[in-house]
Amino acid sequence: MGLYIVDKDGNVIGWVDTNAEANALLEQVPDDIYTFFVGGLPNEVQDFMLRLNTPDSEGLTFFDRLKQKYGRVPENINPFREIKDIFLRYNTFFIKLRGELLSDRTVGQMFSVLHRTLPAGSAFFVLLERSNIEEGLVDAAGEETDIFYALDVDEGVDDNFGERVLAESVI
Repeated sequence: MGLYIVDKDGNVIGWVDTNAEANALLEQVPDDIYTFFVGGLPNEVQDFMLRLNTPDSEGLTFFDRLKQKYGRVPENINPFREIKDIFLRYNTFFIKLRGELLSDRTVGQMFSVLHRTLPAGSAFFVLLERSNIEEGLVDAAGEETDIFYALDVDEGVDDNFGERVLAESVI
């Protein structure tokens, strides 16, 4: 007699033969499973969260490292910054460029020099900002809105109301 393994949505994702195997799987589940919003396909997001909640070679999860850093798991974090600080801090560089300030030739030369000067095992990510995004309010006072009501008439009774839509502006 086997036991099914189901995910949070009730989909069968596997099975085990004995209760001992099921109990062994349940012991591997962390006491507290932390999550935060991440965009993407549902199965990829679920896998990502499981990886963050799974202990690494030192026996610590991503959230355990947050507990060490802050004394508790904070309610509001910037996941990108925390992952960068915890996992990529010694051999990875993040470079943010404003595209309107540099020509394509200058950017190419800069990457060539950077590529030749980075030590082995290092990496860099480039975030290229093409234009500034400005927030502002749009004055909606000049907008006009029309509301249309279509007549609900039985077409079988009167042939004059065939494929036409009658509408009247309310404003």
